Order: sequence, then structure tokens, then C-alpha cells
Amino acid sequence: MKVYGIIGHPIKHTMSPAMHNAAFKALGIDATYVPFEVSAADLKAAIKSLISLGVCGFNVTIPHKAACMEFLDKIDESAQIIGAVNTVNIKKGKLIGYNTDGRGFLRSLKDDLGITPKEKNFFITGAGGAARAVVSVLVHNGANSVVIVDKIKEKAVELADKYSGSGLVKWLDYKQDWAPYIKKADLLINASPVGMKDSDPSPVNVNLLHRNLSVFDLIYNKHTKLVKAAKAKGINACGGFGMLLYQGVFAFEIWTGKKAPVAIMCNALIAQVSLRGPRTVRWCG
Repeated sequence: MKVYGIIGHPIKHTMSPAMHNAAFKALGIDATYVPFEVSAADLKAAIKSLISLGVCGFNVTIPHKAACMEFLDKIDESAQIIGAVNTVNIKKGKLIGYNTDGRGFLRSLKDDLGITPKEKNFFITGAGGAARAVVSVLVHNGANSVVIVDKIKEKAVELADKYSGSGLVKWLDYKQDWAPYIKKADLLINASPVGMKDSDPSPVNVNLLHRNLSVFDLIYNKHTKLVKAAKAKGINACGGFGMLLYQGVFAFEIWTGKKAPVAIMCNALIAQVSLRGPRTVRWCG
């Protein structure tokens, strides 16, 4: 049996095992997908141990998407541009890194919100691994402007500086007034973990949400306070369910070389969401 998995910290919330194990079963692939709790201090040793254990590939989630790169043997060009890896394929003991987050986000953006990046203005909270992927696809798909804000100023500055030559991306100090930038934005994206816990506030003052704005919260296992507030105002909004699904679809195809059973993977995720609370996502068929 082939073994695949996901590394992150925390990892208990992950729904990826259900999605991938359903896909393996549907295609008759003798494989299993399991979560591995890995702290930042143990990252290097954990990645090396996965090879020793015979793991064939793994996903990478918070907070390791950028840090894992120095421990890989080869990195796909798109992942190099993004500066983050969320999918690793292991071939003959060599670790090859990819990023399917950006492609997953782009697919969900079109399917769930009916939006393409071309000539749109974006406001993004969070500057971690997921934000790196999002900013990359926005810049390379015709965005008009991208504003990034993060509690850790250096992260926002680093990400914005990566695209300084384009003139499209700028960073905003967390303590500055966000209102003028959100007013100009066509899409507000939460790429931070704020909202993952029920006790979390909205990452953005909901009074700043306006009818010409759409909202995309990358948190996928619930309708966050941000998404609920947007919908209450009649604003086009979605969570990160579609992005989770499609990044998984593309990762599955990298590992197996087979076309992923998208509907089966989607319905496996829906079952997980339903087990954790009221269904908040569309049915895939």
C-alpha cells in the first residue's frame, strides 16, 4: 500500500484525508492518506523521516509552506515564483515541490464567485504561504492592484517587494486605516488564520464591507464571521471550500498521473463539513 499524507501544525482540523482516501478508493488505487502533526522545530527531521517511512508524497499546510522549501531536492517553476510549496512528490528518494494552491484558488474564484482577476482591485489580509500563491496568480492573470496587510509587517513587505517590478502590489501597515483601500477593492480576501476558531473576530471590520465588493475567505471548514456578515449585507461571498477541493484535485493528479474523480472528492469533503456542523457548501454531482 502506498502512503501519502499532510504535514502541518495544527493538523487536527484537516479534511484532506477524507478527500484523498475517497479518490483512491474510487479509482481502485491501493493507497492511504494520513495527517502528520509536525512542529516548526521538527520540520527538517520530519521531512527526512517521511522518505524513510516510504511515503510517496505529501501536502504541506500552515505554517510550513515556505519553510519546507529548503529541505526539498527540486522545486517546480511555478512554486519557485510563488515562494511556497503545498504539494511534494517523492520519486526515487527525491522530494519535488509544487504549488497547487494558486490554481485551486483561481478555479474556485471563477466557479464560486464568477470572478476573474483581470483589471480587478484586491485587498488581502495575511501574507503567509496561501497568500503567496494567491498574489502570484492575481499578478499573472491581469489584476489591476493588490494591497497586502499582515500583523507581522515584515511578511507583508517581503511579499509586496517580490512584485515591486510590476507596480501592482503594495503593502499596508496593519495599524493604518484600511477603509480607503477596501472601498476601492473589488475583492477582499482573507488569507490569514483569523476566523478558524469560533472565538476569533472577523479579520476585517464588517462595517467596511460594501455592495460593490466580493469576499473570499480561504478558511474552508465553516462560514466565518466575515462570510456571514458579507452574506447578510447581500454581498457575493464564499469560503475556501472550493480552493481546498481543487488544490487537492491537482495534487492527486501530480501524485498518481490519473484524472481525479472531482465529484467524489467534493462529496467526501461535504460529508466532513456536515459532520462538523450545518452544511455550508454546495453539493457536487
